Amino acid sequence: MRHGLLTCVLATQLMVPWTSAHGRSPDDDPPAQPPRDTSIVALAPNTMTAFAAANAYPLTTTLQEINEIPSAGLISFRPLIWLPKIEGDISLQNIFDFATSLDFDADLGVSDLETMFLGDLSFNLAKHHFHVSGFSLASSGRQLANQVITFGNLTIPIGDLVRTDIDLSNLKVDYEYSFFSIEDNGFQLGTTMGVDYFHLAASLVLEGTPLQDTIDEHIPIPTAGIHLELPIDHFLIIADVSGLYVSIQEIEASFFDASVSIGWRPMSNFGVFAGYKIIGFDASSSDFSFDATLSGPFVGGEIRF
Repeated sequence: MRHGLLTCVLATQLMVPWTSAHGRSPDDDPPAQPPRDTSIVALAPNTMTAFAAANAYPLTTTLQEINEIPSAGLISFRPLIWLPKIEGDISLQNIFDFATSLDFDADLGVSDLETMFLGDLSFNLAKHHFHVSGFSLASSGRQLANQVITFGNLTIPIGDLVRTDIDLSNLKVDYEYSFFSIEDNGFQLGTTMGVDYFHLAASLVLEGTPLQDTIDEHIPIPTAGIHLELPIDHFLIIADVSGLYVSIQEIEASFFDASVSIGWRPMSNFGVFAGYKIIGFDASSSDFSFDATLSGPFVGGEIRF
């Protein structure tokens, strides 16, 4: 407002020499009204400029503060390729409560590295993080029976060819709270809680015949864990550990998930990662048991927007 009044005073004082220079004096014309329009035009732009100048810095500072928080309203997507090796054993009881415990490698020929796609979609709001992730494993093997195999209602003599198909899919939904974080550099340490939903389908087939038996179970497991992010320049080290044990509908199940990775972010909204991941899944009831460990390296990227 002070800038506007100063402009008004200067405009009024400059009017006298301007009219004298054109050969006119104040006595030649009747007294004129104050130049209201001129004063308003001169005052309005200066008033708006002064108002904008007074408010520009706080507004810019607020936007900068928001941009300095790397997790404020941020959506990120991480597609990964995982190459795990599967180890473990499986059994299915018959009507006489008898079953043969079968090792994936030695008895069923399931031991090769598998190629799996992992996906993680997250929404981050300050210290609150929401994740949806999952994977799907499809593994198979063929092996000559080195013992008499009893798998449910299927009996396979020594020397016959056995085909094994294992499908294990997972959908994970969890919430993470960063109870300790440094917003300037992105360091985070927090706890997670959520639910891992597993679908297990495993079958043995006597090759060349329609004879087979199958395990088909849906198992939800609540989980809790710890999440760590440690930035070093453009690099980022991430570590996750989660798991839990549950007994539900006569099924006892436990789950363990641990991973560590190092990523490189050449720009704020894009990065690449590589690391190692291990998952342990164990489920059993009065009818079946399934114990599997998947472990191996992974590579992938990250897109943030």
